[in-house]
This record gives sequence, C-alpha cells and structure tokens, in this order.
Amino acid sequence: MPPDYQDPEIPTQSGLAFTSLPLGQKAPRAKGWNKRENAITSPEDIKQLTSCNVGLLHAFCTPATCSLDVDDLEKAKQALSQEAGIDIVELLSDPKFARISSGRPNSAKIIFTLPEEHQSLITKVIRDNDEKVIFELRCADSVGNSVCDVVPPSTHPRGTRYVWANGVGLDAITEIPAPLLEYWLYLIDKDTLTKNSLDEKNSVYQREETPRRVALLRQ
Repeated sequence: MPPDYQDPEIPTQSGLAFTSLPLGQKAPRAKGWNKRENAITSPEDIKQLTSCNVGLLHAFCTPATCSLDVDDLEKAKQALSQEAGIDIVELLSDPKFARISSGRPNSAKIIFTLPEEHQSLITKVIRDNDEKVIFELRCADSVGNSVCDVVPPSTHPRGTRYVWANGVGLDAITEIPAPLLEYWLYLIDKDTLTKNSLDEKNSVYQREETPRRVALLRQ
C-alpha cells in the first residue's frame, strides 16, 4: 500500500453504487461485479471500501451517473468539435464539473449524472484509424450491466493518484450537458440503425439462400 494512501471519503446517503478493486488496478476482479445485486450501496457496506481502489458503478446509481473518459485529449478536441460542435477544453475548464485527473498527460475524465428519461445509456467508444481509443461515453453495457470508473483517491496502475481536479467530488456531481447527451444519443441511434440494416440484409440473404442450400444438401 502506498505510504500516503487514505481511504476514500464517500457520501453514505448519496444513491451512489460502488465496487472494490485491487489497490493500484483499474479492473474489478470479483465475480459478477457488474451486476446490480453485487453493487455496494448501503452505508454499512461502504465500510468494505478500505485499503482498495474504488470503482463507481454508473448504471446502478440513483440517478445513474456516467463519464466522458478521454484517452487522447488532442484527438478528442478535434473529434468532438467536428462531430458535435463541442469544445472539450471548455468542458474541462468548467469549475462545476466533477473532473478526475489520473496524473497521466493528455487524458481526462468528467463524471456526470444522467437525466431521468435517459438512464443506463449504452457505452460508446470513439477510436482513431489505428483503432486506438480516443474517448468513451461510459455508463452501461448492451444488456444493462454497469461499467466501472475508478474514482479518487484510488491509485493508478502507473503509481499516480486519482484526484478531483476541480475540487468537486461525488457529493456534487452535475447533469451531463445537453450537447454531449445529444451526441451520445446520436451515436446510439446510429449504431442501432446500422445493426437493423445489417440484420435485414442477412434475413433477406438467408431467405434467398436457404432453399438453394437445402437443395444442394439433398443432392
């Protein structure tokens, strides 16, 4: 354990949901950690979150939380500006947002709440041409299980400490800005339309090909 480690100060009456992670790691190891029934939510259970990294389970919070998780700030600036007209520098500079710094350069993370009508949004990942992650909009997976974001004062695998960069923590998370939410919903709708189109094409292909295949098998 790092000599300057301190247990997290977690609001116990906040509606937030957590999971524990091994100290200095980003991935939970407990079986079923991403399922609602295993989330740590009560003041009594939150006492378990000592001498470990702490993960916020977005989809199981009330209201649900989410994150804009940036792996490549320079590329994210261009992508969000071109695709959604969003100035990420302005977002990161806004003092009311709960922004997390991991101590790594060219990266950033902001935690938001989601509006009541848009809970448990499917996580969307934006990549560059080399398939490297630029940024993610994170909340839930495709079947409603939660994703996890490590929160302060956890320790990054590289030894740096997660901190609240704006001094705003879990007790003062604000709602996701409308332009960013609209962009996220656009990405979800876009992927849904693409999947439905592919399913329709596959269905037509199967209807056309199946009789021929049956005939060939009979021969």
